[in-house]
Amino acid sequence: MDIGFNGIRVAGAQALANALRQNSTLTKLNIGGNDIEVAGAQALADALGQNSTLTTLNIHGNGIGVAGAQALAKALGQNSTLTTLDIGFNETGVAGAQALANALRQNSTLTTLNIRDNRIEVAGAKALADALRQNFTLTTLDIRDNRIEVAGAKDRKSTRLNSSH
Repeated sequence: MDIGFNGIRVAGAQALANALRQNSTLTKLNIGGNDIEVAGAQALADALGQNSTLTTLNIHGNGIGVAGAQALAKALGQNSTLTTLDIGFNETGVAGAQALANALRQNSTLTTLNIRDNRIEVAGAKALADALRQNFTLTTLDIRDNRIEVAGAKDRKSTRLNSSH
C-alpha cells in the first residue's frame, strides 16, 4: 500500500498501526512524507512487534527523530519478517544510528536499510560498521549524506559495509 505524501500525520499513523496489528496480508507499506513524527513512528513500531506479514516499510521524511528511530530499532529486535526499512530524511542523528546498530546485532531478517540524510555523523557510521561485523543478512545499506567525513569512511572500508544507491 502506498499512501506517501497524503498528510496522514500522527492520527493516521496510529490508525494504520492498529490495522497492522490485525492484518495478515499486507506486505508493503509506504507512508513516506506524511509528518507522522515520533508518536506515529512509536505506534508503528509497536505494531511491528505483532505483525508477521509486513516485509517492507518506507517511513522516510516523517520527522521521527531520535526517539522514533529508537522505537523502530527496538521493534526490529521483535519482528522477524521485515526485510526492508527506509527511514531516510528523518533527523535520527547519532543516537538513532546507534540504536539501529544495536538492533542489527540481533536482527537476522533485514536485508535493506536506508538511513540516508539523517546526520548520523562519524559516531553513527562507526556503530553501524561495528554491528555489521556480527550481522550477515544486511546486504544493502544507504548512508549517503550523513556528515560521515573521512574518519567514518575509513572505518566503513575496514568492514564489509557497502553504501548502496
